[in-house]
Amino acid sequence: MTIEKSQKSLVAHLVRKSLWTIGIVGAFGVAILVGSSLSAYNNEPGHKLPCVWEYEENTTLEVPYRYDPIGDDYRDAFRDGIEEWDDADTAAEFTYITSQTKHRLGDENRPGNGYDGYIEMSCNKLPKLKRTRTYAWLNSAYLDDENARYKRSIATHELGHFIGAGHSTESPAVMNTDRDNEQRYRVYEDDECAINDRYEHEDYEVTCDD
Repeated sequence: MTIEKSQKSLVAHLVRKSLWTIGIVGAFGVAILVGSSLSAYNNEPGHKLPCVWEYEENTTLEVPYRYDPIGDDYRDAFRDGIEEWDDADTAAEFTYITSQTKHRLGDENRPGNGYDGYIEMSCNKLPKLKRTRTYAWLNSAYLDDENARYKRSIATHELGHFIGAGHSTESPAVMNTDRDNEQRYRVYEDDECAINDRYEHEDYEVTCDD
């Protein structure tokens, strides 16, 4: 009986991870996307990149965020992910602004959703490109029983989308959906190149091969 239950749990976990991979791609389908060519850095075939933040070249991109009501372990996961991205060699930096409500981080309990993490976003196309709304959340229905490293990996991945990265085919990259979520939560060079290719800054060069 114990073996059977364990096997069922393993199968369910693998199915859920597969659905999560598909779901992250699908999440961008419900967003209002602006045309942008795929770079060689975050380059999963067929995956469109999300809309970018409004920014000025050679200035630091301050990415605003605030927390929705959120469980302590999920807030910790996002905090660790934000630290990873802020320590990365990119021109983007997360900026906590409690007074704004359009760019948020939270957790949701959606047992029928099938995804560990999810992101929704929208942009204005006219008169100029501008991110208008961003919401990234972690699915507590599936993550409550996962360890802190696993939660941190999912949070760091979603935060990459929050900034503007797509999916990567580089195995060490945190933006690769096939990575080991319990081991891979560090921002990799390929992740940095994806951000620096989108937000040009003379102090943050794209070091990856095109």
